[in-house]
Amino acid sequence: MTAPAIVPMTLSDIFDRLFKLIGKTWIRNLILASIILIIPVIMMSVGLESFFSSIATLAKENEPGTPLAPEQFVMMFGSMAWFFIGLVIFILATLATTLGVTIVACAETTGQPMTWQEAFKRVFSIRLARMFGAYILQGLVFMGLFLPPYILLIIAIVTKSPMLGLFAGFLLFACILIVIFFFIRWAFAVPAIAWEDHRVVGGLRRSWALVKDNWWRVFGILVLMGIMLSFAVSLIMTPVYVIAMWKFIAAYFETISSAGSHELDPTTLLEGFRSFGFGFGIVSGLGSVLQMLIAPLYVVILYFDLRARKGEFSQGSSPEVPPAK
Repeated sequence: MTAPAIVPMTLSDIFDRLFKLIGKTWIRNLILASIILIIPVIMMSVGLESFFSSIATLAKENEPGTPLAPEQFVMMFGSMAWFFIGLVIFILATLATTLGVTIVACAETTGQPMTWQEAFKRVFSIRLARMFGAYILQGLVFMGLFLPPYILLIIAIVTKSPMLGLFAGFLLFACILIVIFFFIRWAFAVPAIAWEDHRVVGGLRRSWALVKDNWWRVFGILVLMGIMLSFAVSLIMTPVYVIAMWKFIAAYFETISSAGSHELDPTTLLEGFRSFGFGFGIVSGLGSVLQMLIAPLYVVILYFDLRARKGEFSQGSSPEVPPAK
């Protein structure tokens, strides 16, 4: 198959390529996302169900201000542990899904479509470990930036120093701006790792070099795309959230109604709260799937656009698909 020309794009070109890329890849990406996320979503939902159920049980069994019994502490922290484990596994699965969708999008952009089976094999390789490493390294850098102002803020509170508190506030604001700057400069580390087979630091350096002289343009497009995607997903998912949590919503309005007649019955609300977790987890997983079917695609399009702007594709040529590893 002849690869399409890869040239610098206008915003309208980016939208045009995005819609075409969605149409060409959504089935493969949906299969990938379903296979990778189905078990983590169920685990997270069960953890949420256990967590909210334990809260409802404790609230029902204990009067306000009554200390928890040792066995109740064990039950609460046990449910929190299950929820935390499920959440971590779900986050790791979303990163793996993002890598898979990125690989499919890169292959399609270069005119050499890849099956979901081949993309799945490439996900669970050294690329996934490098992607995790890149996110961990970014997280450490961001934590290192935020740590000094938070320490100064704590010292200011302890010493009751308004000047030090004001300085810590300005420093915190400056750190937020620096984090945003770094986040945009590193926004294309995943395509660099997934497609060019860069290592952790190499992927971050590659993204840094691609964004150079294009920071404001990349920032504006990513913000615009993110807002539009969030709005579209919210329009789709809001009715689904209402349906999934209808029992809790009904219990809430029933409780409010009883309060209006001076007969407040929190038991009804607690029972609805007990059923809150599983439905919320499933719907959150569906929302994440919708996000991942689109978000990595416009990142990939911008990635190739930036490469074209750096003159990497002579006469609109495109790179070969890298060998599987």
